[in-house]
Amino acid sequence: MLSIGLLCLSACSSKNNQANTTVSSSSSENVQSQSVSLDFIKERLNIENDTSAGNLAIIDSGCAILPTLKPHILTFQDFVNHKTVPYDDTGHGTAITNIATHLLPNVHIIELKVLDSEDTASTDNLIKSLQWILTYHQKYNIKVINISISLPYNQEDDQKFQDIIHQLNVQGVAVVASSENFSRDKTLPANSQGVISVGSIDDKKTLSQVYTYGTGIETISLGGHLITRDGTSFSAVIMSSYVLYQMSQNPNFQIAQLKGEIK
Repeated sequence: MLSIGLLCLSACSSKNNQANTTVSSSSSENVQSQSVSLDFIKERLNIENDTSAGNLAIIDSGCAILPTLKPHILTFQDFVNHKTVPYDDTGHGTAITNIATHLLPNVHIIELKVLDSEDTASTDNLIKSLQWILTYHQKYNIKVINISISLPYNQEDDQKFQDIIHQLNVQGVAVVASSENFSRDKTLPANSQGVISVGSIDDKKTLSQVYTYGTGIETISLGGHLITRDGTSFSAVIMSSYVLYQMSQNPNFQIAQLKGEIK
C-alpha cells in the first residue's frame, strides 16, 4: 500500500453501516462546498495536456446522464440493480465523475455501480467489479481505477482484495482508494497491499478529522501545494486523475514512481 494524504477540508458527513459486508461511501460530501476551483487544482498539479494513455474506471454509485458527462462514459455496469442505462440514485458517483472530466476533459470513463440508494456496498459486489475490470481492462483500455468507498477491515476480505489488486497491478492497472472519513480504523480496500491509499489533511496541513490513519503514510501533499475539497472521496479522484495524466506523459511510468513524484 502506498498511502497518500491529499488536503481536504473536514466539513463533510459520513454514514457508516456497522455490518461487516456493507459500508457507506467514503462520505456524503457536500458537493456544493468546493473550497477552491478545479482549475486551481489542475494548475497546481501541472496538468497541462489531456490524457491519451488510457481510460479511468470509477467504482461508485453510478453516474447521471448529464449532457456534459454523457460523452465521457464508455460503458456502465450495474452490480446492484443490474440496469443497463447509466443512473445515480445518490449523486456521489456523478460528483466524482464530474471532477475527473474537469481535470481531464477528454478522459473516457467506465462506470461500475456498487453503491445502492443508501450509499452502501457489499464486499462481494466490490470484488465482482474488480474482477470485471480484470477481465475487460484491455477491451476498454483501463489504466486507473478510482474507488471512493471504504469497507470495514478484516483479514479475510483483505486477502481477497490483495489477490485481485495484485493481478490488476501486474497488468499495469493502478488502483486508487479513499480512506474512511471520521475514523482512525483501517479500511478496505484502502489498506490493502497494492492500493494507492488517499487520505486527507486539513487547511493547517495536519491530519484532518475526516482522515483514517491506517499505516505507512508517505506524504501529505502534492509538491507542497494545498488541494482542498470536502472529504477523502474527492481526494481520491484527484489522485486518480493525476496518476492517469502521469501515465500519458511517460509511457514507462511505474506506479512505484508516485512516492517520488508526489513528495
